[in-house]
Amino acid sequence: GDGMNNVNSEIVVVGDKIYFTADDGTHGFELWRSDGTEACTEMVYDNNPGIDDSYPGYLRVVGDRLIFMAYEPTHGSELWALDIPLFSSGFEDCDPPWGP
Repeated sequence: GDGMNNVNSEIVVVGDKIYFTADDGTHGFELWRSDGTEACTEMVYDNNPGIDDSYPGYLRVVGDRLIFMAYEPTHGSELWALDIPLFSSGFEDCDPPWGP
């Protein structure tokens, strides 16, 4: 096993990627994405930094956005929107969207 717990995961397919919720044992339950390879499987964002969970859920694609509920400590549970390229071919360099 790779140490990732996704027993209660939601999965949404968007183009050639899947978006899902998982806990890697370091960041708590957060939103992840993958093109099906280990090299390009990455956490999208750590909404509740550290080991605490953001419990993302209710994943839905609306137009060119992934809409979901998630918890963060300042505002509690809120609706989040992630711009997604629906017709991209894979990850350009597999870097997380928040920096190098």
